[in-house]
Amino acid sequence: MAVSGVSDKARFILSFDCEGKWGMADDPKMIEDDQINARSLHMAYSQILEILERHQVPATFALVGLFAGSSENFVESKDELLESEPHRHWLKIPEQALAQGKTDGWFFPEVVQHIQSKGLHEIASHSYSHLPMHNEGVTEGSFLLELKCVERWKASNSVGLRTFIFPRNQIKHQGMLNDFCYSGYRECDVQNSAYANRFKILQDECNILRKSDSHSIASRPIAIPPGTFLNWRHGPRRIIPRLVTEKRWANVLGHAEKSGGVAHLWLHPHNLITARGQVDLFESAIARVGKLQKEQRLKAVTQESYCQEILANQ
Repeated sequence: MAVSGVSDKARFILSFDCEGKWGMADDPKMIEDDQINARSLHMAYSQILEILERHQVPATFALVGLFAGSSENFVESKDELLESEPHRHWLKIPEQALAQGKTDGWFFPEVVQHIQSKGLHEIASHSYSHLPMHNEGVTEGSFLLELKCVERWKASNSVGLRTFIFPRNQIKHQGMLNDFCYSGYRECDVQNSAYANRFKILQDECNILRKSDSHSIASRPIAIPPGTFLNWRHGPRRIIPRLVTEKRWANVLGHAEKSGGVAHLWLHPHNLITARGQVDLFESAIARVGKLQKEQRLKAVTQESYCQEILANQ
């Protein structure tokens, strides 16, 4: 549903779920995994930031608090987290990894400064521990604990957090975001959520006629258009030709331009580590955006600035 005065030209949003190994904290393989480490993370984020700077495209980097902190931060907050049953279950594997001294890939404290050094991007929240909202036993109290821990992380890092991305796109208790001054959260396209049918996900990735999203309505918090996941060329997804992904994205952008809609692209920075050819695919997608923006056919915005625009026109 479009909001009058907002869609004088198409909008583009780019958001990243920044989580390192916390995104798969329930997978025992993360203890031994050596692909995602300090060196590979630094390289992936550097590549992303260089590409965005080259094409002058802003982005929203939603950080998991523990990922953007240190192992000491985890130790300091662990006792409080472990008072929650869902957190005790969720943190079992990270605890085992840390007990064995395997901290690589779990913590990347320099990420905040790395992003801020470009002066172009928004830092948002992706929760504190990446606890999925649909996990067994998760309650409003569980989410409140996450939000309170994020508040302390925010204060210690001197950053403002205005938008939120739910772990695994599992949205619940979103009204609580108002109490912590978040203006919006990324909505979930069930087709691309972590709990969708895998065959349907692959089917959607091959849909070269995919359209852009309509603009958000003014609400509190604002449900930011869910967008399109940039195919992660890993596992079964590798069978999808790059040309198909590029055509799909070109159609989303073209539809946004014609309709005055929202083309929202999202992915995980570590996708550039774990999939062959992902860096080139990402640059190809962003180059299209940069060209359209240069020609003033589209405006690239962060999640935060998009929410400000919606509220200003309510």
